[in-house]
Amino acid sequence: MRFVIVLQLLFLVVNSCQEFWQHWGNFSCTSSANRCHESKNFSSVEIFDQFLSIECGEETINSRLMRCLNVRNVKEMKFTDCFLSGIDFGIFIFGYVIERVQILYETYRHNRNFESASFNNMSSLRSVEIRGVKTSELINLTFHNVPSLTSLKIERYNFTLFPNKPFRELINLSELYIRHGELRVLPEDLLYNLYNLTKLDLSYNNIESIHPLVFRNLTRLEYLDLERNRMKDLPSDMLKGLYNLRKFSIFGNDDLSQIPSGFFKKLHNLTIFLAWSCSFSSLEEDVFSDLINLKIIHLNFNNINHLSTNLLKNNKLLTKIFCAYNKISTLSTGIFHGLSELRQLYLAKNRLENLPEDVFQNLSSLHILDLSKNRLTFLHENIFLPLTRLKLLDLSYNNLTKIIGEHPFGSSKHLRIVSLKNAGLTQWPVINWAEYDMTEVDFSNNRFDIVKLPIYTSNPIKINLSNCKIRTIYIDDSRYGFQMPTYDLSNNEITCNQELQQFVSVFKSNMEFAKEMFPYIEKTKCYGEERNLLDNTSFVVIGNYCPVNCYCFAEHNHVMVNCSGKRIDRIPKVLVPNVTVVDLSNNYIKELSDVDCVTWRYVTHLRLSNNSLSNISDYVLLPNLKFLLLDGNRLTQLPSGLMSLVDVFPEFKVYLSRNNWNCHCHFAI
Repeated sequence: MRFVIVLQLLFLVVNSCQEFWQHWGNFSCTSSANRCHESKNFSSVEIFDQFLSIECGEETINSRLMRCLNVRNVKEMKFTDCFLSGIDFGIFIFGYVIERVQILYETYRHNRNFESASFNNMSSLRSVEIRGVKTSELINLTFHNVPSLTSLKIERYNFTLFPNKPFRELINLSELYIRHGELRVLPEDLLYNLYNLTKLDLSYNNIESIHPLVFRNLTRLEYLDLERNRMKDLPSDMLKGLYNLRKFSIFGNDDLSQIPSGFFKKLHNLTIFLAWSCSFSSLEEDVFSDLINLKIIHLNFNNINHLSTNLLKNNKLLTKIFCAYNKISTLSTGIFHGLSELRQLYLAKNRLENLPEDVFQNLSSLHILDLSKNRLTFLHENIFLPLTRLKLLDLSYNNLTKIIGEHPFGSSKHLRIVSLKNAGLTQWPVINWAEYDMTEVDFSNNRFDIVKLPIYTSNPIKINLSNCKIRTIYIDDSRYGFQMPTYDLSNNEITCNQELQQFVSVFKSNMEFAKEMFPYIEKTKCYGEERNLLDNTSFVVIGNYCPVNCYCFAEHNHVMVNCSGKRIDRIPKVLVPNVTVVDLSNNYIKELSDVDCVTWRYVTHLRLSNNSLSNISDYVLLPNLKFLLLDGNRLTQLPSGLMSLVDVFPEFKVYLSRNNWNCHCHFAI
């Protein structure tokens, strides 16, 4: 009797498989039967290691496939473009230890590709992914006796509703993704029974309405993502009881205008709050007061116009604040008080015009500060000094005119990148380059006119000076380090006149050095001329001898040093060799006591007009002097030596007008 029953079962199996193959067509299989392809309906089956991939053609999936293919040891299955109508995957994979199922729709050949599916009695199933579903308004999924299922993903779908309590038996589910779809409402019972859920992603839907109690049982939830939906309001008790929540994201809800008072109450474990691209215009002063472990807050692209002084008073562990692209016009002095852990602060594209001098006083750990695209017109001299670990400073696109102080970028030895692109600068900042180890500085698109460029720095720094309207360049040859910077001087208005002679003379004799520091120097032309910057320009070899802030050149057989109007209060100690004309007019020089007669021995013309000289000693008079301008000083009498020069050299000329001459009986000229 048993023998007859066995024969009958074998007959049923064989007959079933014959019907299956007739239905699916003639497959051609490679060796080991790990790949089959049916050309008529464009269906294929691949078996690789423990992975089974089934791609359907015009036909729906057949429950006899597994046993007819004699599949063994499969743990993962992928179904591509298979029309599903009432399939029970528990029956389909009966006898197999399947851990992961993927249902993917990629070709979209049908307006509807899914009716319903059941996952029953699949004790080993851990993960289900369904992507690209096109069904009716309601999706029909059933889960029963799947105790190991911990991850469920439903992505890129067209339905708008779930049936009542759709996941009620998934008591061990820890991750649920329902994203990139048409879901509009979160009803009260949507997440019923999901007590072990730790991650919930509902991003990129059309959610407009959220029931206040929809998350009430998710006491283990750590990540809640509601990005890119259409929410206009947040129920004030929506997060009540989610004490384990660590990350909450609502960015991209364009019409969301406020966070209710007490919304984050008792959420002490929340560390990340993402809310950029909403429509917040203000924030309640105590809105973050319970978030004592908050580390990252992202509020870019809102309409916030003010940050109250106590907004962040309880958020001592903050490491990143993103508040760019808002409408903030002022910052209070204490807004960042106590944020000693803050690493990154982004305030770009606001309306800031001025900053309190001590606004960054407590940010000793700050690495990145972005103040670009504001309306800053002035920065206090020491405003960046507290930022001792700063690595990147962005002040581009402001209206600063100038930056003042001995430490214009603070005192951080870690500072590497400074951006002052289009910052409104008209004056070249006085920078002690030895104080910094910067590798990149962007000064492009400013209006400097005159710059003084270092040729020795601590690092091989790249300095961008393109589009700056630069007319004249001076070289600062002080040794701030032992590395050579490189410059981009493209699209400027460098004028080849006597003021450029110091720059030309430094590099004319060493073109390899010049090309390394200024990569395009050979092709850089004089502004408005066809000649190149370093060609056909008269110059004198001045080396390191031209006084700082002066320019030295050769003209009409004279070697000349022009220091006029440079605000100097003493004469230069060292001059260019063979100098004959020295112009020190329009300065603040009070005495000539430091004249070196050896260095000055060839000087024939000395211009000292409009200074503060009150007397001249005999010993400072130069042996070859023929022309002396002393007008516009504070002289009361002349030394006898000067009168001797007038007597001995008929060609000697001296100008003495506009002084305080003391005329009396013993005074004679």
